[in-house]
Amino acid sequence: IGQVLESEGIATVCISFVRQISERVRPPRGLMVEARGGYTLGRPSDAGGQRRRLQAALQLLETITEPGALVEEAAVAPPAI
Repeated sequence: IGQVLESEGIATVCISFVRQISERVRPPRGLMVEARGGYTLGRPSDAGGQRRRLQAALQLLETITEPGALVEEAAVAPPAI
């Protein structure tokens, strides 16, 4: 889906916790996260953690210039407040 949206000029970021799958799918931009239990966006009721994860993903829209780059969440600097 991301590649189709990108071809229409809409930037996308894939959030994933399985690197092997992401390497095969090759999303335009990928945020690799540690997601125990399959909670890709974070644990239920953890609004702060979910917000931080989404902010990290959105930050990649500005920082990734090489298509297909996969970035570990820990490598993304927290946004300035």
